[in-house]
Amino acid sequence: MPKKGVDSPKKAPSKRQKDRFAIGKAFFQAFPGLIALLDEKGTIIQVNRAWIDKGLKSGLFFRPDTIGYNYLDLCERAKDSGDETARKVLEGLKEVLDKRSEVFSMQYSLNIEGILQSYLLTIFPLPTKPRLIAVVHQEMPKDYSIMSGLAQGTQKKEASKSEDLSREFKFYALLENKIIPFFRLIIPHLPSELKNTLLDLEREVKDALFEEAKKYHPLSGLSLREAQVALLVKEGKSSEEIAKVLGLSKSAVDFYRKRLRKKFGLKGKKERLSDYLKDIESLEASSRTK
Repeated sequence: MPKKGVDSPKKAPSKRQKDRFAIGKAFFQAFPGLIALLDEKGTIIQVNRAWIDKGLKSGLFFRPDTIGYNYLDLCERAKDSGDETARKVLEGLKEVLDKRSEVFSMQYSLNIEGILQSYLLTIFPLPTKPRLIAVVHQEMPKDYSIMSGLAQGTQKKEASKSEDLSREFKFYALLENKIIPFFRLIIPHLPSELKNTLLDLEREVKDALFEEAKKYHPLSGLSLREAQVALLVKEGKSSEEIAKVLGLSKSAVDFYRKRLRKKFGLKGKKERLSDYLKDIESLEASSRTK
């Protein structure tokens, strides 16, 4: 029996719990619809594979997973450009975030390359601590006839934004997303001298891409996990809380925090990561309002 005042050791997850977690993760990634998980402020902190693929097809080279973007802001911008469906989505999302509604659902359509495609949008909270909001876009059968259109203006903006990317950025993004993965496949079969050269090249590409990406979005040059941890750190979450949200160990979260500090050039205890992230967020917000 544990002594008073002494915490009893935490039980390691059972095989059944691990299996359930693995099944849930596999389902999340394999689901054919687009899924995003938002925090209570509407910021995207996790997405599935289909969402990332959609982002790449839309020209979002520097952050195809849209981690770090605020879904409320995206809807607000589309609404301001005259998108009536975005206005309805914004209202529905706010209802769920404010706990005025348990679920929001609506049908909409997108004109994709001249073809009208129908979707079902569902927004609902997950029974997690801290609270997360799921946003699911499910493609409807081809013959399902519905009215309205979502974010066509936003799609045009994304396309024009990708055209504005510098040649240097596009080059580094191509290396990072297409060439480097191929190198990783052949590296184990190469002589050590050439292997080291390719590893050095990968590091240089990552550093250059990070510097270029920062010009477009503060979190653009970060990996998926780094961006997720950065968002939750900015919101004042502890390493233990972040570990629960992302399904990681506390030591893994601490590792990512150290990497973030190194990437942002923060040294010493006086330079707090959370303060730095709040500062760059406020700078980005002020630049949007100009």
